[in-house]
Amino acid sequence: MFYADVNRTLATLTSTSWQRRRSDLRAWADHWESKKRWRLKQAATRAIIKVWFDAGVPPKTIQNRCRALSAMYHDLDGAKAWTPVDDVKLPKLTKTRKPFVSADIIQAVEVTLRTLDIPDRAKWHARYMVTAACGSRPVFVKRAKPTDVDLERRVWSMGSAKDGEPVELFLNDEMLAAGEAFAAADAWGTFDATEYATVVRAAGWPAHVKPYATKHTVGRELGERGVDMQVIADWFGHTDVKTTRESYVPVLNSKLRQASEVLNGRLG
Repeated sequence: MFYADVNRTLATLTSTSWQRRRSDLRAWADHWESKKRWRLKQAATRAIIKVWFDAGVPPKTIQNRCRALSAMYHDLDGAKAWTPVDDVKLPKLTKTRKPFVSADIIQAVEVTLRTLDIPDRAKWHARYMVTAACGSRPVFVKRAKPTDVDLERRVWSMGSAKDGEPVELFLNDEMLAAGEAFAAADAWGTFDATEYATVVRAAGWPAHVKPYATKHTVGRELGERGVDMQVIADWFGHTDVKTTRESYVPVLNSKLRQASEVLNGRLG
């Protein structure tokens, strides 16, 4: 049965990929729990995608679920096996500008975190400092080991994510201070992302913005300060600079701004 096949697939996954794949595959199992996997066809896939889309499930989530389903068939039946996702048209992603949080807000949250009356305050504060100063993905901070950080050489090896390239960041003064606070608080090891979000929101982080936006802010500010897009791509480990350009177009230092200024004064 389909549900049993899902559990067979999950049993083969590593701990780092298990939670995401479990959520995506269980979404299919909610509809196909007692179905036989080899009898499912593209029509059934299209019907479920329509149900999700009509219910307001984001296109990106639907695409992730389809990729997970296809991967499950390939894991069980071979890399070239047929899947019920083959030739199924998926909803297009809606492109949105990444949220930008000002440096003033980021600094205000950091100041409040210093004195927040919560358990493990120093660790939460240090984790926030690293993500805010370095623009690091939370997963990098969760996986960080003392051997990844050389404070004397001012280098932090951030590893890789999303099939990207490993990242080694040179630590400027603010990033170095964050690294020193992280080491002093012994903040190594994984942590709960939901709890992290609760902590930083309690310190004044905007309720409608995910704390992950510290990464987006660093990317935008790098672009607006004239840093080359390829360098920004290297910073975040992007394999394709197009990904960087779509996410971190520098509004204040772009060709569109130059074009706008050319027209300045034309209406008298």
